Amino acid sequence: MVVEIYGARFVNKGAEMMLYSIVNKIKEKYPEAKIVLSCSSKAEFDLLTQKGFYKRITYRKHLFDFGDLGRLIPKKNREKNNIILENEIDVFFDASGFAYGDQWTYRMANYTANKFKKYKKNGTKLIVMPQAFGPFNKKNNNYYTRQFLNLADFVFIRDKKSFEYVQKLNLNHNDIKLMPDFTMLLAYQKESKYNSLKDYVFIVPNKKIISTSRLNNIEELYIEMLKNMILKLELLGVSAAFLIHEGIGDYHIAEMINNKLPKKIEIVWEKDIYKLKGIIHGAKALIGSRFHSLVSSLSQSVPSIAIGWSHKYQMLFEDFNTEDNIIKIDEEKQVYLDKIDNFFREEKMKNEIENLRKNSLVQKNKIDDLWDIVFEKVLN
Repeated sequence: MVVEIYGARFVNKGAEMMLYSIVNKIKEKYPEAKIVLSCSSKAEFDLLTQKGFYKRITYRKHLFDFGDLGRLIPKKNREKNNIILENEIDVFFDASGFAYGDQWTYRMANYTANKFKKYKKNGTKLIVMPQAFGPFNKKNNNYYTRQFLNLADFVFIRDKKSFEYVQKLNLNHNDIKLMPDFTMLLAYQKESKYNSLKDYVFIVPNKKIISTSRLNNIEELYIEMLKNMILKLELLGVSAAFLIHEGIGDYHIAEMINNKLPKKIEIVWEKDIYKLKGIIHGAKALIGSRFHSLVSSLSQSVPSIAIGWSHKYQMLFEDFNTEDNIIKIDEEKQVYLDKIDNFFREEKMKNEIENLRKNSLVQKNKIDDLWDIVFEKVLN
């Protein structure tokens, strides 16, 4: 079996978690499966080779897709370098996370629609993995998203609000189901060098809070909020550290906040997704703005507070019956500090952990159902 995964890469840790969640499940079911990622540069080619992936050679510039460039390479060289052609793909997973809706350019949906058309002609099974969608008030976003979702063999949607948005597209099939984020089943790995961080509260910043907000003073608001929360935790006698779940942009935010603190706190930047999840597993709590850091914490029964920038945070916390633990970026200082104070009361923490244990089991059972559908209904 030849399986291509689209939309999940390595720089974004959430995307990498999605990538390996699919890889691990496919390999568990089909040990000999060839896992393919597209690449358009020598650097990408070398990285994918190093990580053991097969490659599909392509190049894309804006709306223009140069197509399957691997066909220009002799078969002997393709086989030697583990290069796969489009017409050799048996299954295609779209794991974009959140790429289709009015917050994004319609070109993303247009590109996916064109890809789905070609793959459908080849007989490739097309599966859209759980992700956030919408809204679709812009004509082109509506048109192209509807187009590729209609071509899919099965569509999984990550939250109720996204499901409502997709229902309004009036798809011509019913192979669509609400399912939670599938990275919850990804295993964690403990690393002894992080033992000293057990029972810390981790602060996970997100540069997108600043870049996507319409508030004029968003950078000041966000940095002041996290600074004030850290100072509050210190007053409560709780140890805190920054945990970088993304890249250099998030690291710079942590540095900016540290420069405003009377005493800097540690910045932890672990690149391995399994060890990153292991750090979260040992946390006392997590205060985060990165979606998949919150998926990792909630699904491991770690009490969590979200500072979110889209509906996906609200929907995630509703799945775990803990939506009261979302803080809006423009909340008054005393309001969010009172929430922090209440959140870390002993009885509240015990109740949170018990609630998360119960709801985590429910969500993980749903993900098992998702893979049953993939293997028994779509790929059987």
